[in-house]
Amino acid sequence: MTKTFTKGSLSLKFSTTPTPKLSSVFMYIHIDTKQNDLLESLSIKYVKEKTLKLGSNANNNIYNATPGQNGIVINCPENKITNNILQYLIYLSKATIKPTQFYAKSGTKTNYSSFIKDLHNISINIIGKCKTFTKNCISVPSTVPKMQKLLDAISTVFSKNNDREDIEAKGCEECKVISIKASPCATVDALVLLNNSCCIKTTSSGFDIICCCGCCGYSNYMDTYRAQLKAFRGQFGAIGSKGDAKAKAKCRYVNEMAKIFTGVKGVEKSLKDNEIVKVDVESIKVVKDALKQIKKECK
Repeated sequence: MTKTFTKGSLSLKFSTTPTPKLSSVFMYIHIDTKQNDLLESLSIKYVKEKTLKLGSNANNNIYNATPGQNGIVINCPENKITNNILQYLIYLSKATIKPTQFYAKSGTKTNYSSFIKDLHNISINIIGKCKTFTKNCISVPSTVPKMQKLLDAISTVFSKNNDREDIEAKGCEECKVISIKASPCATVDALVLLNNSCCIKTTSSGFDIICCCGCCGYSNYMDTYRAQLKAFRGQFGAIGSKGDAKAKAKCRYVNEMAKIFTGVKGVEKSLKDNEIVKVDVESIKVVKDALKQIKKECK
């Protein structure tokens, strides 16, 4: 279900996919901007500041969040959807980063005044337990008070003059970037296995890994890879090999998850149905070879 809400220059495009099994939602807030390095840097800081690895932040109830070049994916309860959208956009409009927190090439400068203009056109893709939100807020003909309140709050924040001093990135000469050529399927699987940090970015030809983010430790648990990938594919229920309507729906749900997590990290990737039904051993080999290359390069 898709619906766009507007107020002045502000546009929020919602796409929702209610699914079985999941007890929460995964919400991809996509920002279309040329300042991807600034967006990612602010998003990384937001995750570090607003989420807890031990316990839950009572202000947002975020279970986990994945920052990236194109925004953020937030895992939270259904009743915290609008609250988390508002908090994230407020943060992007006000927060600042230090030169050492700006993940860009040395000499690159921020441009906060231009960046704030990009925040007016946002796409929000939600998958999971969002049936009530879809029914009450998206599939209705008029804009309900809850959504109008969200538009008003965001517009008020954006209307204020939040001057921020631009800074220049220092960069990190010690960080090495390893580019891996991989199929869309192998790229999705690599992201599933290595997405516990900001070390991976998806590209048109595969994915990049930044050595200094500590990916080498992942090689200690290669014997868990197949189980992880199998669990990712089965999170909406066993698919089976019948290829019936229920199986196709489950494949579509898995693909939506693949798209939002690869999309937020750079380039969106998708899986074929046969790649969802069965784990491809070649995907595991790609990740293992990538980690071996990283271990060699980062000595």
